[in-house]
Amino acid sequence: EFIQSFIDNLNILSSVFNIQRSTFTYDANFSKDAFMVNSYIHSGLFLDPGNWETLKQNIVEDSLIGGNYSVDNIKNIIESKYRFPDDWLGMSNWILTPTDEMKETLWARTLQANGYYENNWTPTDKMNDLISYVNTHTKNFIVNNVEQISYSSDENAIKLISLFATTALCDRASQFGSWLYPNYANSADMELEDVLYASMTTLKDSNMVVEDSLAATLNYVYGILGLILLIIILIFSNIFLFILNYFIPILYLLLGFMVIFKLVVNDKVAVVIKGYTKVSIITLVLYFIFNCSLTIASSLGHHWFALILVALVSFLCCWFLAFTLLSVFTNITDLGNATLKANLLKASNTLTAGTANKFYATFKNMFSKANTTLVPTSFYKQYGRANSIDTMPISKGERSISNSNMQKTYSPYRNKNNVKE
Repeated sequence: EFIQSFIDNLNILSSVFNIQRSTFTYDANFSKDAFMVNSYIHSGLFLDPGNWETLKQNIVEDSLIGGNYSVDNIKNIIESKYRFPDDWLGMSNWILTPTDEMKETLWARTLQANGYYENNWTPTDKMNDLISYVNTHTKNFIVNNVEQISYSSDENAIKLISLFATTALCDRASQFGSWLYPNYANSADMELEDVLYASMTTLKDSNMVVEDSLAATLNYVYGILGLILLIIILIFSNIFLFILNYFIPILYLLLGFMVIFKLVVNDKVAVVIKGYTKVSIITLVLYFIFNCSLTIASSLGHHWFALILVALVSFLCCWFLAFTLLSVFTNITDLGNATLKANLLKASNTLTAGTANKFYATFKNMFSKANTTLVPTSFYKQYGRANSIDTMPISKGERSISNSNMQKTYSPYRNKNNVKE
């Protein structure tokens, strides 16, 4: 419905204004129109609907059919052509007066159940809020991505805008336990090639290529260097994601098995949990770094050094994930707790020719020296305020003195004449 109503609004625009046609040519025998959507989203009907002065300023000379450029004439023409000028998507044309066929659909019954229609299918006040919400949020989406949409054909732009409007409607109108679908793009079902396509290319790049593929687009933009980097990225990215998809559930099963095993043999369970926690944190960190590289590549403006960044990060993620796997399977009873640090340090040393080991040793020595300046905790335990003199570790001698062992002692300041034998 969004597609048809949006196309109707575009057709009305073309009946009011003379719009110069332009196309995207992909090869000698293949081209697509690319002028209607771009003209519409740059017009006053989209930018500031209802403001006729703004619309007049956006009208190119000799483009208005009839030639009368007065504000009143423009207002009369637009209001006679558009039933709802403020609704640039044309959503009101079909959602306010649903047909009998639409009333039988699941989405219409869900809207009715969620309070957007009365029992007799009269729209409620919530429907006006829904129409305003969808128009506003879809407009924000277009404004934020206008450069990309401008390099899309009319066909692709209409589909893209209609899809976003549909998800906005479903997201707004859904209630807990009464959902409309689709209410979001399911990124979990996206192929790796689609993710790389979005991160490494633009719509302008893809539109300039006849063959709709990542390899063809990178070859067009970057040449042979782009294809070489793409091969490296695909190899290591597929390996990394394949291992993660199967390693995480296997690790979880190993955790349960090893906990039961440790309890049976009366061994320490905490060691297994510690190993599982360490390995899980490492895999999450690697996955986070991999995703960040794709985000950074997109924000860098799709340059060749962005491809180098993704290729390097995907290799490093595979490298450290391999040593993490080695730690688990060589110390499977503790899930890598005893070997993980050593293997990760070995992986770093291999890449840095021992520099990582020297850095780690220096850092460790600095930390140990810092600890030597601290007063041992045992000192406070022995000599703190909570302890009395009797509890201190002082050796005690014999307190009783026998007369036979007593010796006479004299003070040098004592008068010897007064001393009695």
